Amino acid sequence: MVDAHLVARVCHLLPLLSCRWTEKASSALKQNRKEIALGHLRARKQLEDILVKRSKALENLESTLWTVEHAAGDVEVIPPHPS
Repeated sequence: MVDAHLVARVCHLLPLLSCRWTEKASSALKQNRKEIALGHLRARKQLEDILVKRSKALENLESTLWTVEHAAGDVEVIPPHPS
């Protein structure tokens, strides 16, 4: 089974990226607070980077799990060699 905690963390980041930081940056720009807007955009970029890293980790876990399950299936199929 894939690490449920990692899946939950990746799913938690998606709405943060799409709305929260972009809206904050837009609001700051409307108030002529360019530095604040840039800070919000940097935060969004950091979250995007974290999401990419966690997605790659999740993909690696899934691939490893598949490999282990496949190898376990191969062990069941191959009869033991007589000594």
